[in-house]
Amino acid sequence: KARVEVYRYPLIQWTPFPPLMYGEKILMTIRFTLRSLTVGAICASMIATGGCQSSPKRGKKGATSTTASKSTGLAEQFELGKRAVQAGKYSEAAKFFTQAAEQGHTAAQVQLGHLYLAGKGLPQDYSTAATWFQRAAEKNSGEAQLQLAMMHSAGQGVVQDPVLAFKWYEAAAQQGVAEAQAVLGEMYLNGQGVTRSPDEAINWFRKAVDQGNPQAAFQLATLYDEGIAVPQNFKEAFRWYQLAAEKGIAKAQYALGLLYYTGRGTAQDFTQALKWYQLAAEQNITDAQNSLGLMYAEGHGVSANHKQAIEWYQKAAEQGHASAQANLATMYRFGLGVERNYVTAYMWYAIAEAGFSSDNVGMQTASNISMDQLRTKMTTQEITEAKQRAFDWRMKRMQGP
Repeated sequence: KARVEVYRYPLIQWTPFPPLMYGEKILMTIRFTLRSLTVGAICASMIATGGCQSSPKRGKKGATSTTASKSTGLAEQFELGKRAVQAGKYSEAAKFFTQAAEQGHTAAQVQLGHLYLAGKGLPQDYSTAATWFQRAAEKNSGEAQLQLAMMHSAGQGVVQDPVLAFKWYEAAAQQGVAEAQAVLGEMYLNGQGVTRSPDEAINWFRKAVDQGNPQAAFQLATLYDEGIAVPQNFKEAFRWYQLAAEKGIAKAQYALGLLYYTGRGTAQDFTQALKWYQLAAEQNITDAQNSLGLMYAEGHGVSANHKQAIEWYQKAAEQGHASAQANLATMYRFGLGVERNYVTAYMWYAIAEAGFSSDNVGMQTASNISMDQLRTKMTTQEITEAKQRAFDWRMKRMQGP
């Protein structure tokens, strides 16, 4: 044995160590037999690593060392890619990820798919993104399976196929990907890509909820709220709505506000109802905007404020919410928070009357009665103008933004 200083050159392919900077000094205890003093031909039996062979093609240990070295190189390329992404250098990241991905590095294949999907550092190409996700998905990458499922669901870069989407969602869900578990529950609930099974839906929702997935909590709450596949239970609905609402799910915030407003599953509390309606309304939930308008109009949980009521009614009405349109019409009809205007009131009643669904005959009838009453106070010209404005509003909405 002898303690010596040696310089390792990257050109020595059989080395069991990962490549270092040229000439980096390594101290090691070695037992060696000198075969040649030329660079790349030194063969040593290294105590620290259990030995080596003079050629990577000879012997089992040499092959293992070569594999380890390749694996380490791919890992380094992947890490360099991650650092480039963190620095916002996407083109540089794409080069590193491509090098590693083409040699089979699964995580690099996933990240390369994301770059193609987002068009960062590379031209946006959904088809190529799907190809890389497919390669990683076939090697059991849960993240890639989820992405591929979403692409098949939307027909993005691949054929739109609910059955294939279900296949990959299920694969990801089986690996514990909470988002995939939540979507799988929805697919079982709605019979998308699979035979409908509310029991399986609940099973997957619960698995996702156990991981804190808020969308699954919202779905589970809805089942308890409406008594679908489980006995109706407002307390359970309240429990799961609250979990989802606190994590920012807008529809859950509205539903939680409604339970507080009606006192179902919890004590009636207008202040809490107002709070959750407000949060949902700010996320553009039209039901919440209309309900918030009602609270301001009636002074529930807050001082009555007709101008605020009109503001929220208007937001929902412009997006096609029929009840908000009828409520807004009433404010103009009686001059509540705004100057009385029969033409504008009639216009909104007419729009609301056409917008109510067949299961809301009561509101539809109420709008008709209101228009009949207004006609007795309006001139023929005003009625014509109101009808024309209602028609123009509908045409504009049909054309889109």
